[in-house]
Amino acid sequence: MSWFSSDYKQRQAIVVDNRSGSATIDVVIGVPSEWAKFWAAIDANGYGIRLTGSDGITPLTYQWDGFNYGNRAGNIEIDAWAPDTDDGMVVCYLYFDIDSPTDDADGFTVASAKTGYIFFGAPVRPTFRGTPVAVGSTTPPLTWSHNPADSTRLYCDITDYLAPQEGTLNGSQLWEEVAIVEFEGTNGGSTDSGIWTAGSERLHRYGGRLYVSVQVVGGNTGTEYMDTFIINTTTGRELRFSIARKVQLPVEG
Repeated sequence: MSWFSSDYKQRQAIVVDNRSGSATIDVVIGVPSEWAKFWAAIDANGYGIRLTGSDGITPLTYQWDGFNYGNRAGNIEIDAWAPDTDDGMVVCYLYFDIDSPTDDADGFTVASAKTGYIFFGAPVRPTFRGTPVAVGSTTPPLTWSHNPADSTRLYCDITDYLAPQEGTLNGSQLWEEVAIVEFEGTNGGSTDSGIWTAGSERLHRYGGRLYVSVQVVGGNTGTEYMDTFIINTTTGRELRFSIARKVQLPVEG
């Protein structure tokens, strides 16, 4: 089971921007003040958290910077992590909510830190469930419409495509985890970097489901694009989930 310890009741996926990065990195993660679930569950000293790699098990060296419990403020820093790629959006985990918190933080100096992102919001439309493409077909089974003037977050539910393990631990049955989150928008088979915001890929769990998401933008009216999430897992698998995007102006009524 890919859960660090049953003593920790909750965890949060963190996506770290290591595009054009390094094999070993330091990371800085700003903890949102509005993340009420986290601030209500941790110790007033910031004790009782742990950071792990993408497998959910391997512990990482961490420390707080600027922690202020009363103001719900602080950055979590990671030291000398070797993520799954030196050029992509990589995943680590923050564990919290433990009955007997202890101080497991270390002390170190951060250098050339990469940025980690916590995304805990509920998915909203447009949301699609990962669906396999038929054998021999290059056409995705789903299509959505996008206004070229809008900047919209597109969500994909990937829950059913990660390998489970018999039994659950703290609500999770996952054995296989997401290691790298990538996205590609194409036009006629060629990458079109102008139709999404690179580095906006995120991973989060809500309502017992696991989602990847990205910020999509622009496009030419009347053109059909292909939106593809590319997921690399801790078992070495690559999963691709595609949906066709029709760019069109809204119908005036």
